[in-house]
Amino acid sequence: MLDDYQFTTGDGCRESMDFFVEHLPENVHLILATRSDPPLHLGRLRARGELSEIRTEQLAFSEEEAAFLLNDTPLRFRQYRKDARQVHLSQARGLLT
Repeated sequence: MLDDYQFTTGDGCRESMDFFVEHLPENVHLILATRSDPPLHLGRLRARGELSEIRTEQLAFSEEEAAFLLNDTPLRFRQYRKDARQVHLSQARGLLT
C-alpha cells in the first residue's frame, strides 16, 4: 500500500514505479492511493483487465448515506442538521472528512 502518491516527484521515481508495476509477480497486489491520476503508464494493465480503479465519484456519499452514517448509526459523532450536512457534502465533494 502506497498512500499519498501524489506527493512523489522526479522522473526517476516515476520510472522506477513504472518498472516495479510492470514486473510485479502474479501473487503481489499493489494498492496505490493518490488524489490525482499518477503519471504512470497504466494503459497495458487496464487493457489486460489487471487494474482496478476507485474514483472520487465512487467514494462520495449521497446525502442519505451521509445522514445515516452521521445520525443513525452507533458512530454518531454528532447530530448534523440537514442544512449543515448538505454544506459539508458540497464542500467535501461527497467525501466525509
